[in-house]
Amino acid sequence: GAPGPCLCCDVAAAHSMANHADAMASGQDAAPTLLGTILNGVEELRKHLSLNKSVDQTAATADKKAKRVAREAAAARRLKSTGGNAIFTASEVATHSTPDDAWMIIDGKVYDVTDFDHPGGDVILSYAGLDATEVFEAMHPTTAPRVHMKRLLVGTLDTSSARSVDSQDSSNQNMLEDFGRLKHQLSQGGLMTARKPYYARKLAELVAMAAGGIWLLMSGAAAAHGAAWWAATVLLGMCVAQSGWLGHDLCHLQVFRKSAHNNLMGIVVLALGMGGSAHWWKNKHNRHHATPNRLDSDTKVCVDPDIDTIPLIAWDDALARQVPPGSRGLIRIQHWLLWPVLTVAYANWLQQSTAHMLTFPMPRARRALEVALVSVHHAGLVAAVFAGLPLASAAAMYCVLHGIAGFVLAFVFVQSHNGMEVYDDDKDFVTAQLVSTRNILPGHFTDWFFGGLNYQIEHHLFPNMPRHSLAAARPLVKAFAARHGLVYEECGLLESNRRVFNRLKAVSRLATAKP
Repeated sequence: GAPGPCLCCDVAAAHSMANHADAMASGQDAAPTLLGTILNGVEELRKHLSLNKSVDQTAATADKKAKRVAREAAAARRLKSTGGNAIFTASEVATHSTPDDAWMIIDGKVYDVTDFDHPGGDVILSYAGLDATEVFEAMHPTTAPRVHMKRLLVGTLDTSSARSVDSQDSSNQNMLEDFGRLKHQLSQGGLMTARKPYYARKLAELVAMAAGGIWLLMSGAAAAHGAAWWAATVLLGMCVAQSGWLGHDLCHLQVFRKSAHNNLMGIVVLALGMGGSAHWWKNKHNRHHATPNRLDSDTKVCVDPDIDTIPLIAWDDALARQVPPGSRGLIRIQHWLLWPVLTVAYANWLQQSTAHMLTFPMPRARRALEVALVSVHHAGLVAAVFAGLPLASAAAMYCVLHGIAGFVLAFVFVQSHNGMEVYDDDKDFVTAQLVSTRNILPGHFTDWFFGGLNYQIEHHLFPNMPRHSLAAARPLVKAFAARHGLVYEECGLLESNRRVFNRLKAVSRLATAKP
């Protein structure tokens, strides 16, 4: 999906990055800098926000801690008595399916992840009580996370029970085994290995767009000529959007062999190029990848945060029904409203990203790095635009370039997932990706404009596959889907927009229908 941002549980790599950043922060404490000043301001704001916690919240936190201690003690006693060899049925695992009591199955082993500080965010709880083997393997390109999972082990799955909680039938099991062979084929063919010159070129493109836009501003050309004004605006807007795509690749661990290198560069590119938090992106985007277009089976609340857009846009009847009849005015015209709304997508993401960056628990050094780089992005962009143009013209450019960036990023997501199935049942990883995802027919401009995400099906099945390999994987994935009778939706851009429009129009009829 869209940015978005990483799917790594490489705890060792994450700790390495945090320790490195902590060392940087300690040096800055000795000699106060702008970064230190920013960090102090952030901490003061966090302390102020923390005062808003109620007594009930504090009591709930204490109760949760007490329950966690009790669970850990029980788990320790169980492991001591069984040596980690306790056997559980799939049905027993399914009873541990809440955030306060979360077990999951991976490769026939049962793990208690209730209190696991998952580097990829709370997406891990999406598979509580389920078999997460396929999604785990798709989102982790290395075997390192398995080393750190040993302490979470509570037992093994009863071999007489189904491999997953869904009791998948033999044909579905055969499909998943064939998917494993496909994954091995792609890896052996070198399609999971990044070509560094390709990504160096992508970085050079960002620098060129930023330099071109700033030169037009500083030279006075943008102030003197309307065409130059638009050229600078488009260059800077597309630089922000394409920074999102490169940051997306980095946070999916596509570029470097070491997760820490991907993560660090992902922070830099998303913060400096796009002005957003990679930590926010990870937490949001990981859940989208694990549960695309999914609703909770009981409440019908969005599990996938990327379709949580009511009361503005409802992608399915179940979502529209959550809006009171008297508040469905926007849904009635959502098929016309969608495209103009995309122009303010960046402003919405910026608000979410900033709030997350300032208040969400994360290592102090990580917060300092993100705040500093995001501040440099926005301060530098404001300085360049407002120094090179009269006030009104500068304000217009600032708004328009962010409108362009937000439209591009959101437009790609709309083509990729909207108008596809929205579901509330437990599907295996492969089926969930295919029923909810659409490809756009390739072309040189399309591939560039979409950041390679017009091959959205291949990307969702293999999130760690480098962007330049997606086209080569496409015919193999199509053949795999055909072998197993799975949907593989692919169409041109105009047809995709028609399908999205028609789906939104169909849902809007629910809003106009009489109670």
